Amino acid sequence: MQKKAFLFEWNGVAASKRVAELRAEGWEVESESESGARGGKAVVGNPPDVIIFDLAQRPSHSYETAEALRWRKAFKHVPMVFVDGKREAVAKTVQKVPDAVFTTSSGLVEALGTFEKTPEIVSVLPS
Repeated sequence: MQKKAFLFEWNGVAASKRVAELRAEGWEVESESESGARGGKAVVGNPPDVIIFDLAQRPSHSYETAEALRWRKAFKHVPMVFVDGKREAVAKTVQKVPDAVFTTSSGLVEALGTFEKTPEIVSVLPS
């Protein structure tokens, strides 16, 4: 089964490029590049397996959107991955979303690989 990701990337051109890269790696990806509120509604309407946020541009939009989603019961355990960003933005994000994963653009696919693995299901039948 194809894993779903939602990408908050605040530059439309960069968003298109990253979406293409992730799709090439087998991910089903939706994205939002203008409005955290609009993206949040899209995420709530169709919950992904992982949410990716750009911290390099408009970092406050990323961590505020992530924090708002994290407060929702349905998103307590959805992995949130933050990409790039300055040290100050990362520090602020750690305060707001302490269980987040942080990576660079070049390390994103590898970081997402940890969420691709489906746990092995063991069937226990009575003998």
